[in-house]
Amino acid sequence: MYRKLDEEHYVENPFLAQLQRLGWKVYRQNKDNPEDVKEILSFKSSGEPVYGNSVEFRESFREVILEDVLKDSIKKINPWIEEDQINEVVRRITTPTANSLLESNREIHDLLLENTSVAENRKTGERSPTVRYIDFRNPGNNSFIAISQFKVNIPG
Repeated sequence: MYRKLDEEHYVENPFLAQLQRLGWKVYRQNKDNPEDVKEILSFKSSGEPVYGNSVEFRESFREVILEDVLKDSIKKINPWIEEDQINEVVRRITTPTANSLLESNREIHDLLLENTSVAENRKTGERSPTVRYIDFRNPGNNSFIAISQFKVNIPG
């Protein structure tokens, strides 16, 4: 029997299966209707929404960062941080100040690895506490999510 030689069958699916074995949450785009925004954006698994009742991961295909997931992860990694401070550090990732795509990627890469800070830990009074985007000491605090065929609309 002839097997179709395609990237999805020989590369993407085995890679996603490997990530799943490593404990990642894997979500697949609705292949029957790739333009079904609700289905693609909510990434339903076993008939249940992933985050709460009918909460969507993103508003549109222009969003490349799953902000609700990022906010939840920041709170888990930095339990002392307040909601307005979470919004502040998320904004640093979602609105880079660089003039080019390459510089923006470097800026975001540096934030992810070197962390950032906020003015104050309001629970302890500590000034300029470090806010970590990724918990390298306790990887279980991080969200490992793979989305097949993550659709993005690029402006322009």
